[in-house]
Amino acid sequence: MARKVGLFTVRGDDEEPDEKYIIPDSDIDLEDNYVNEQVYDNNYNDISYHQPIINNEFIIDEIEKDIIKQTILPQIWIDETGTICYTLNTPDIYNTRQLPLLNVYGYQTYLYSSEYKKSKQILIVKCIIISSNTKNAICIIFNYDKKIKGKDFIQTLIASGITLLSAGRYRNNLADALLSYSINHAEKLEIPYSYGWWKKSDLKWKFAGKNDLTIKYIQENKTDQIKTEIPCENSYDINDYTSNEQKFLILISLAVNYPVLKEYGMELSKPLFVVVDKGQMKAAIDILADRDTSKLHSSIKKRELVKIMTETNSDFVVYPYIQSKKSDEFLSVINDIVLAGEIDGNKINAMPVIISENFPYGYDMENFFTVCIEGSLDDIYINKIAVVPPDEDLVIVKDKIDNEIASSFSHNEKALMAAVYFLYPNFKHEIVNYQTLAIKLIEENDNNYDANSLEYFFIEELFNWQKKTGFHNISQLPYPANNALENMKNTIFFDEDYVYMHENIFKEITKKFENIISINRLKKKLDDEGILYKENTNTYTVKMCYYKNEILNRNRMLRFYRSKLYKGETGFIEACQYIEAYQ
Repeated sequence: MARKVGLFTVRGDDEEPDEKYIIPDSDIDLEDNYVNEQVYDNNYNDISYHQPIINNEFIIDEIEKDIIKQTILPQIWIDETGTICYTLNTPDIYNTRQLPLLNVYGYQTYLYSSEYKKSKQILIVKCIIISSNTKNAICIIFNYDKKIKGKDFIQTLIASGITLLSAGRYRNNLADALLSYSINHAEKLEIPYSYGWWKKSDLKWKFAGKNDLTIKYIQENKTDQIKTEIPCENSYDINDYTSNEQKFLILISLAVNYPVLKEYGMELSKPLFVVVDKGQMKAAIDILADRDTSKLHSSIKKRELVKIMTETNSDFVVYPYIQSKKSDEFLSVINDIVLAGEIDGNKINAMPVIISENFPYGYDMENFFTVCIEGSLDDIYINKIAVVPPDEDLVIVKDKIDNEIASSFSHNEKALMAAVYFLYPNFKHEIVNYQTLAIKLIEENDNNYDANSLEYFFIEELFNWQKKTGFHNISQLPYPANNALENMKNTIFFDEDYVYMHENIFKEITKKFENIISINRLKKKLDDEGILYKENTNTYTVKMCYYKNEILNRNRMLRFYRSKLYKGETGFIEACQYIEAYQ
């Protein structure tokens, strides 16, 4: 049964195919939430737009009036064999011709759209080419951020191996008609751009799982054949999680639920800094990231950084951190991005996480939310979908956030508790444990600020060096042992108030700092923090007084307050004496 659509007569398309497949090809964005079906109006002068679903990126250029007057009126349809055909009705010599237009059958089109973040859309043409007794199934992706003309559309088809069987001087008109037909009769579907939380045109939050059809999936699977609709696999096991696994669940909730937390005003406003034990960085990255997770490095180009931070959705952006001057500079870049909530004028929907095996020496950690996770992480696996509440339970989560988070909490404390409440629908029987753990993480974060001073790191390195080397070459003033005086560069001297060491020993202890801070700047910072007691402002040394053969001598040394060289209840001199006693 033929039907008239504007200028076109469409026939033979009443039956829907049993199965619809696409071969995904490339990435696209949507500007608005509208699909413009385009047909010529009754005056044959302009293009009309109907059924708002996606925006008007696919626009057939207006046909100028003087051309329209001379036009042969094309009508497009698919016949009973699945061949796309056309009819030309000439106004000057009324003569109707019905001809196949393309050497294809099974011509189908799909129009996918996504509005969330950046509006994007994609038009897909699928058909089977008939050529020299062979049949080849192809799929062509039309991905334009600008208007597409009928002639460009037909040229792309031809470049893909399709033959235009006839048209002659009416080719441009037929191209416009075919493009319009392809859009009018496309199977239309609003889909997410990528994995994670997104909003449909009804402004309701939906979560796209890893198996859901997304525009990004179409981009990255150019040769795979997939159905137009894929069920989402949201199944997971709720186990008895260990303390470390519970910590990871809260952190993952902060990242996966970031878009919704951000809309609620409950996103973490500081980058997340996760400190793990030595040798556990890779395991931590494997837990927080998957194959689709982007990773940063300090030499990344700004264009790539902008792309990663603006296109990543509901996920971490991981920065494996090994301290250097350049790495510390990049930490400041990350902090600025999170504080602003955008980069280059574009909003971010992902949360950076820095993973390190130690705190940055001397870096101001108040700019980060720090979490320490101790022990082996090799056997930990967290299914990220476990932190995602069902769409219909978001109202419960929002009610918990609005009514149960203390107003006295800081913004970042509220963010951590809000991330916990996203676990409520799936972990309601264990939610008290997660609330308690969140409070503990908040308290530990506050303590980490104090632990991050250069004093802390110097003391850590001093005791680590002493333990590693078994150092115990110490001698008490004012009457040091003769063998100590013969080897002063490798001996540490002390009295009741001070500890003295040669520059050589100091450099050996602070070797880890050399790529981060100059030796003189390090001395100045230790002086500022009240550890080093200087006398000479150029070298930060003092004249250490001692007796040798009843004669008073002086030798320049670095002098430290003995009371500052403690780790817990143990002093450095006492630790050396303990080793010396058991030698």
